[in-house]
Amino acid sequence: MIKEFFQWCFNKNSELNCVNCGLTVRQNELVHYRLELRKNCSKCGQRIEKTIPNLKEPKEFITAKCENCGDTEKYKPRNISQQMVFDNQHGAKDQIFGVSLWLQEEFKGQILWALNYDHLKYLKNYISADLRERSGMSMSAKLPQFIKEKKNRVKLLKLIDKM
Repeated sequence: MIKEFFQWCFNKNSELNCVNCGLTVRQNELVHYRLELRKNCSKCGQRIEKTIPNLKEPKEFITAKCENCGDTEKYKPRNISQQMVFDNQHGAKDQIFGVSLWLQEEFKGQILWALNYDHLKYLKNYISADLRERSGMSMSAKLPQFIKEKKNRVKLLKLIDKM
């Protein structure tokens, strides 16, 4: 259920903007490929080595020229995926970029988090509702128990207003 919610919140054009340094990272830029070729020339046996860093997509074949005999052939390279990782992240993280969420607060050893203000509004409406109707496996059915408990309502609503 959480995965579907993340897919609803993000699309292929999602981007992360750092307000401190101005870095912008788009979802499709999170994974890059380094292409490596280490083969012997089929004509003369000379070693052919080639590395192409920072490709956006893997390549099934590349053309390489032997420096010894000049023969050119198509080879199947090794594509190594490299994922951008943001270090020093803590608490709840988004599943796309892996960065800490802005909207998160600690509550009795648990983390109350929201992806955005619409999500926070949903949580506030759920917590403040007098009657909570359940319908199968809705998003509210997957909420942590501390959010569902009546004894936490007042404090959680104050925390949400703070957020």
